[in-house]
Amino acid sequence: MAVLLDRFEITSLPSDLKAADFVGALSGAPFVLENDLRSGKTYLLFEDGSLCERIRRALPGFEYSPAPVSSGVHQCTLMSPFAFDDKVPAFDDIHRVMGTANCRIYIFFVRSDISRVGAIKERIEEALSRKEVRATTSSSGRSSYSSVHSDLYYGSDERAALLRIIASLSELIGSNGGAYNISIALESEDEQVAAYVRSRVAVFEERRARADGIGRIYSSLKSLDTIPSSYRLASLFLAFSNRIRRISPVRISAVAPRNSGITLGTMLNSGIQESDESLTIERSSLNLGTVITGLPGVGKTIATMALAAQIGKESASIIVLSPTREWSEFASQNSFRSLDIYNSRIPINFFKCYNEESKGKFVENLSMMLANASAAGPYRNSLEKCLLAALRRCYGKTLCPDPVLLYEEIEESIIEQHGKRTNAGVRYTKHGENVRAALENLRLMLFRPEFSSADGIDLHEVFRSKVVFDLSSVGNNMKQFFYSLILNQLYGFTEGFDEKGNDELRMLIIMEEAQLIFGQEEASAVTIDLKQRIQDFRKKGIGLILIAHSITDINQSLRRLCQTRLYFRQSPDLIKYAVTDLGIGEEEMEGTVSRMRSLSMGECIAQCIDSGREGKVCCGPFFIKSPRYELMMPLGTDGKKEAFDGNYFCDCILKILDERDSPAGDVKGRVEYLGERVSEFTSNERGEARINGLMRGRRYIIRIKHGKSKVQIHPLIAEGNVIIKMVDA
Repeated sequence: MAVLLDRFEITSLPSDLKAADFVGALSGAPFVLENDLRSGKTYLLFEDGSLCERIRRALPGFEYSPAPVSSGVHQCTLMSPFAFDDKVPAFDDIHRVMGTANCRIYIFFVRSDISRVGAIKERIEEALSRKEVRATTSSSGRSSYSSVHSDLYYGSDERAALLRIIASLSELIGSNGGAYNISIALESEDEQVAAYVRSRVAVFEERRARADGIGRIYSSLKSLDTIPSSYRLASLFLAFSNRIRRISPVRISAVAPRNSGITLGTMLNSGIQESDESLTIERSSLNLGTVITGLPGVGKTIATMALAAQIGKESASIIVLSPTREWSEFASQNSFRSLDIYNSRIPINFFKCYNEESKGKFVENLSMMLANASAAGPYRNSLEKCLLAALRRCYGKTLCPDPVLLYEEIEESIIEQHGKRTNAGVRYTKHGENVRAALENLRLMLFRPEFSSADGIDLHEVFRSKVVFDLSSVGNNMKQFFYSLILNQLYGFTEGFDEKGNDELRMLIIMEEAQLIFGQEEASAVTIDLKQRIQDFRKKGIGLILIAHSITDINQSLRRLCQTRLYFRQSPDLIKYAVTDLGIGEEEMEGTVSRMRSLSMGECIAQCIDSGREGKVCCGPFFIKSPRYELMMPLGTDGKKEAFDGNYFCDCILKILDERDSPAGDVKGRVEYLGERVSEFTSNERGEARINGLMRGRRYIIRIKHGKSKVQIHPLIAEGNVIIKMVDA
């Protein structure tokens, strides 16, 4: 009768695996080792499927996954083997030598009856005596005589094999230990595979067999009388595919903090096995800054969402800046607000200052952030000076300027410092041309109606809640620009926090792809500014999480200030930097580097703060498995975003009159907005020109060529279908 076996594929093994430890972990339980040479996979088959979990707990680095039982073994070669050498593994190179063969090798480890070992040993000793001593009788005439002849064959392989078997059985009797009966089944017609097996072990019996499946063969072998092998000798028959991932266990001596609050993940014993112990930190520990880095797809965002979901249950406000759509899904699942920049059409004035007292600091920060996000290169300082001059004039008149008027003030400032007005327009110096060109992102932003109005939502009221700023629809060249504007408003909002928040978490700011703002440049103004803010955030109860793809994406001086670090799998050339960053010693360096190369999804090495009687102490690093957060679109979600109702666009009709107030036909001109050409026109015989798609209420400039060189400039405010008379004087 066939035995039902559970089948498991071995997906990883410890890099320092000892075969005897593998067999010892099973404590004599029977099993089958299957090697598929064609696919390069190794499987384990058990009557009791829970044995795989026993091995996983005993051998950090051993991992498995359930696999369907193969369709069956029909024709195979059955062998009863014994190891030639009691120190050398029999089949350790089988996948390398025979890896192209279309063959499956099953090695059966069947529990042996230890009580019968003595009887088997006596039979072998008797057989050995008969071969060594032979008695003969001879007769000659009327007399006969007997003689004993000794066959001395001490150097023969046969005698050596028998002696090894006797020594093995004596070992079993002396230790009163367990034993396996070993059998091999070759499901192949390739004679080379059988020859390979015979060259590695002593085969005492070989026969062809037919069965409906591996379970039936296993069942028949349970009652087969073969020579038993000790666990030590049985381990010599283990063979694993060389394609199986090897994992190096790591032994970092550190005690996990016993805080309550935020769960960072589950501890991994030896850096591999998930335990029942959680790594938790106080909520206020996030005030000391957090860096999360790792390659795309390793679980950084999911781990951060799990943190945000825990904090979201409390009263702290949470601000997320994300360049991808994932956080919008998270927002809908957790009752966060979501502002989809570009798609929501919600009006926002990013240039509004909410506090008269902090106006001076707001202007300085805004100048710094805009200059940093402008891609001005070596002209960044020049641009920042122009911005400062323009913004001081603008905010001296109002705290809520019209963004278009603000842009015009900036243009005027550039002309003052790097240009000159002429009859034909403005002539900029080369330096001025480069400074002005750096305003491209600002112009692109103000071309959108929702960002070019003095009116808009109250951002400070938004910051008091839990909100996701979704920048997934924003072009890559504009993401840094919007990050800068949002952060500047956040900085202004946090100016109102008192400095008594050291032991509480009042606000959490999460920045995906933080390298957009805080990259490698050590001396950049925004990096220097953030270094100071991280220290101030601690006292104000503000947590900051910076997420990036690589450890080097975040400036080293910023990483050193952030005291909670989650480093997921890095690119191979940067792993040593990550390990050094965590302060891991030379003795543990090699093992930690090796383990970080093979971190799976959701696994990372963490360093955190332990809040105890002695205050806040840095502890770790630890290998952990981060909490799993499942993203799913809520039922009934149709993907629509909150819209801002309003009629943004209109058409305008220009009527051009000459000195006698008569229609002037065939007059050429162009319409400019923020210094950029948006339309060209030529008047008809009635002196009319129609301009389509202008933003309602916006201020445009009409340039009409008059004569050979003179250009007339006229203002235009788009107010729908209004005829504007323009006199060509």
